[in-house]
Amino acid sequence: MQTGHATDYLHILVVKVVRACNLRCRYCYYINDDTRDYGSSMTVETVTALYERYRDYLSALGRQGAIVWHGGEPLMLGRKRFGTFMDLQEETGLAPFIHNRLQTNALLIDDAWIDFLRRHDIGIGVSIDTDRAAHDANRVTPTGEGTYDQTVEALGRLRRAGVPTGVLSVADGVSDGRLAISSLRALGVSSADILLPMTNNARQRNADTAIDLEALPDFLVEAFRAWVKGDDPSMRVRLFSSMILQAYGRRTTFLGTGGADMSSLAVIETDGSLCMDTEYSQLERFAIAEGYDTGLNVKDADFSFARAEERIKRFVAQVGGDRLPTDCESCEVARLCGGGHPGSRYDDADNSHDHRSAHCTALYRLGRETLSYLHDPQPYL
Repeated sequence: MQTGHATDYLHILVVKVVRACNLRCRYCYYINDDTRDYGSSMTVETVTALYERYRDYLSALGRQGAIVWHGGEPLMLGRKRFGTFMDLQEETGLAPFIHNRLQTNALLIDDAWIDFLRRHDIGIGVSIDTDRAAHDANRVTPTGEGTYDQTVEALGRLRRAGVPTGVLSVADGVSDGRLAISSLRALGVSSADILLPMTNNARQRNADTAIDLEALPDFLVEAFRAWVKGDDPSMRVRLFSSMILQAYGRRTTFLGTGGADMSSLAVIETDGSLCMDTEYSQLERFAIAEGYDTGLNVKDADFSFARAEERIKRFVAQVGGDRLPTDCESCEVARLCGGGHPGSRYDDADNSHDHRSAHCTALYRLGRETLSYLHDPQPYL
């Protein structure tokens, strides 16, 4: 069985197992006033159909894949129900073909959950924003209280239990980039994703839906400088390392820098619908355009992941997700930023993705800083 880094097939399924959360993050694309069917969760029927179709697909390819349990907050499913879903992987014959990962806000993590995650060999990602102020401003309870201390406590519990844990942070562009890196390092984080806030050109042109990106370039540059200072390899930040690799012509698997094949990933919604990467949910959420839901469902009698792969590849080709926008072709940092996430390039003025990313200013500044560092790293150390 091949287990390499080839991305020419659907090797990651992000499974939205529950439409509920114990937080109300201010930037969340999923749990907000627009969330349909809040509180619903995936049924055994849907999970069984998903497993059987994915098993057939991976078995035919002789490949392995990953299921990333997501929400909402996936731990709200409960250990008993989650255990049933894990047992079904063995019963359906899917288990040899996949590994499981889970993205959580960690507020429900306790010794029983740690035992469960270790027993089922589930990799963990914890959502924690870059420092206390940023986290407590954005990642709040339904009553508006910050959750930084609880999240840090859970991270410590996971670390003491020897559970390998990565973190995912959203760059709000307001915090101090240097503090962001020092805070993550102080927590003993070895692997971090710093994601740019979800948006696109159409959303940014509308005063009612635009988000403030003005401070984002400075945040990223300051964070990058802090990350490379001292040449400390103890913490990997995928945004930064992807840009460095792409500067040398290396292929990466990070959609935020255009490095991944967008047809290598699909989202499975709670009802079994097969969807594009979550960045495209913004188009439908703000009634800008269609593009998130593929119209396929794992429970359909004629569903197959081979057919889903073809549908996604057609969409990627249609929106130019497999190539640079025209405006980016002569840019000096294009190979580093990859044109940004394809979803961030959309503009409803011409119903096209052939535009610079809504994050272009920030990515350009970060790309220039990265090139400067690679040309002469000494001043950064």
